[in-house]
Amino acid sequence: MEIVASNDSPTSVFVACGGDGTAQAVAKQLIGKNSMLGIIPIGSGNDFAKMLGNETDQIAYLDILLNGVPVAFDSITWDKGVCINTLGIGVDGLTNKYAAKSKVLRGKLKYVFAAAKAILSISKSKVKVKINDETHEESFDTYLALATNGRWEGGSYQLSPNSSSSDGIFELHVAAIKSRIQLFYQFLRLSFFGSFSQHILKTYTCTKAKLQFDRSFPAHCDGEDIGFITDIEFIMNPGSLKVITKGNN
Repeated sequence: MEIVASNDSPTSVFVACGGDGTAQAVAKQLIGKNSMLGIIPIGSGNDFAKMLGNETDQIAYLDILLNGVPVAFDSITWDKGVCINTLGIGVDGLTNKYAAKSKVLRGKLKYVFAAAKAILSISKSKVKVKINDETHEESFDTYLALATNGRWEGGSYQLSPNSSSSDGIFELHVAAIKSRIQLFYQFLRLSFFGSFSQHILKTYTCTKAKLQFDRSFPAHCDGEDIGFITDIEFIMNPGSLKVITKGNN
């Protein structure tokens, strides 16, 4: 990573071969620089790579590397790092933790079993939400909060279908769920229909946001476990990362 961090040439492309965690590890060294990021997705989820062209195999992504165009992607700064795709808190963070420990299951099935286990073991929290430095704050019960710069998570779940990686904003989704039964129903809905019920999902369009929970919640950033969180602040960094893409995202 020292070579990546020390390079700032507009002709340099650093290729991350792996999943979202590998892509993020390389990307955070390139934030604000002229050097570019390329992706060959060989991880379990590969959600960030889908924003480059949503191709189905490594050969297609190799073609993007050779013939694609650089696009200025956004990134999200949070208290202890950088997010390029999604940062999930609560049941999403715990699901990611359990899925990472799975040695037998693969693909979507791994996330289904991990989510079921997370639902049974997590407790809800009261959350305070503050958006874009507004004086107004909302407070309600939740099991899940998700900051999104990309559309996909968990390999196949399109949790934020309207997100773009290059529009200068990010979406914050907080589920106003009051019971474990309601949470389980929403998980089934997500698994079979690809979305949560709109009336329980509060979605905010942000350049800055702050969340405060009344209990510690497990969290992940781009699929990597980041421990437990009680307070977190997000700030959008528009156009801060140059990525080789198919040309639209």
